[in-house]
Amino acid sequence: MTAFDGITSPAIAVQFLKSGTWTSVTTTDVIQIDIRRGRTRQNERDQAGISVIVFNNTSGSNPWVVSGTNILRDGLQMRIVATIGGTAYPLYYGFLEETEVNQGEAPSVTMTFVDGIAYIADAQAPALATAPQPAL
Repeated sequence: MTAFDGITSPAIAVQFLKSGTWTSVTTTDVIQIDIRRGRTRQNERDQAGISVIVFNNTSGSNPWVVSGTNILRDGLQMRIVATIGGTAYPLYYGFLEETEVNQGEAPSVTMTFVDGIAYIADAQAPALATAPQPAL
């Protein structure tokens, strides 16, 4: 099997948005990436896309600490990019929804990200004021 070198096969990068700049996570810190797309056909229910990423935490180096600043918070933006032949292709954009820390034999952190559909669905819209009724 060929290596994911970005020339013969895609190089995958997980990136966090910090102060307007996309910062890549070291590939050795990423154990697993799962992406589930939302709605794929016109006649299906609208469902949010979800990405679950498992990070290696055995060394104690946290990939969400960038330049000494902990960027871990609800709504943290993330993207997964595949690069092949020098061209970057975004595979997924999402927002942090849940973090689960496993401090067992193989310490890891599982982060669940949701796409914009879920992020919008959680928003609360203010009620509209009703128009006054004319007197009869």
